Amino acid sequence: MKKYWWLFFVLLLTGFDSQSQDKGFVINGIIHPAIFPVTKLVLSYTNDRGIRMNDTIFLKGDRFAFSGTLDQPMRCQLTIFPDTHRLPSHYPKHVRISFAIGNENMFLDFRDPSDFTITGSQVHATEMVYKRRYLEMLAEEPQQDIRRKNAFTDSFILANLTADFSLILFKERIRTARQPEGLPSLFGQLPATIRNSRVGQELHQLLEDLMAVKEGSMAPDFILKALDGSVIQLSALKGKFVFLDFWASWCIPCRKENPNVVKAFHQLKSSNIVFIGISLDGENEKEAWEQAIEKDGLVWTQLSELKGFESPIAQLYKVTGVPRNFLIDPTGKIISLNLKGENLAQLILNYMQKPGAE
Repeated sequence: MKKYWWLFFVLLLTGFDSQSQDKGFVINGIIHPAIFPVTKLVLSYTNDRGIRMNDTIFLKGDRFAFSGTLDQPMRCQLTIFPDTHRLPSHYPKHVRISFAIGNENMFLDFRDPSDFTITGSQVHATEMVYKRRYLEMLAEEPQQDIRRKNAFTDSFILANLTADFSLILFKERIRTARQPEGLPSLFGQLPATIRNSRVGQELHQLLEDLMAVKEGSMAPDFILKALDGSVIQLSALKGKFVFLDFWASWCIPCRKENPNVVKAFHQLKSSNIVFIGISLDGENEKEAWEQAIEKDGLVWTQLSELKGFESPIAQLYKVTGVPRNFLIDPTGKIISLNLKGENLAQLILNYMQKPGAE
């Protein structure tokens, strides 16, 4: 009889552990109004059903709590709306911070946009280790190119194969890669339990997509209506270089990169190149998209189906993360991906001036 009670007890513990893994996340937090008064918080993430969530809390005191369920570890975005009546006039209307989370209970102590701590999250703790080590590498070798950074990230993933944050890094590596390079080999070194999981299958599909739309392949044709009402067809632009830039108004890295794209556009607008922006904003984000275009000075052709990542063009180009761009030559062939940085114009020009470029 005792052994049956013992078996029941083991099953009970197993069931409890399984539930604890699926219970979702809870972010309890505190703000400090005397330092940085806040009126509203919006937490943006993708839930376990693949739906983009924007949970909003209007603050009445100094405490707040968010909860939800993720289908995998990911980066979330917290938008903070300060009480502008209690702050100097130069303060922005809102600020955003980004951090990695999993289905964990954690505590966020927010003092100001550059001073906040998160405790209780193993995913975020690993993220901070990665950031610290990367900064240490930069201190030793300030002149880092993208290959060095990718090599550093890959080595971190290899050293932390079972860490949830490594899955976030791996997904970002695939989404920002110009070429598959060693990524399939890196995927093969993940534990079989991860490779065969739903997250592993998603990573595998991302790799397949990366290899389908890569340097040297023909850019898929499309027809879309621009914000100004004109109709744009990619194949009608043959004879010109095309810089196809996928972005979104809510994407912090996109907005940070936009000044570089603006600079490149003005430097190259007299050249044989057409800039096309494609927003992956959703159906309820049209106003935010238009405001971002005006605020960031994106004066070239802007397109959007306002369907987010469900947009047919996003699926056509296998875009699962932004920012992402494609440089297309006059024959319609993709000659580079994910060009960015302060010297964006020169990077584009280098490809345009290569022998054989038309």
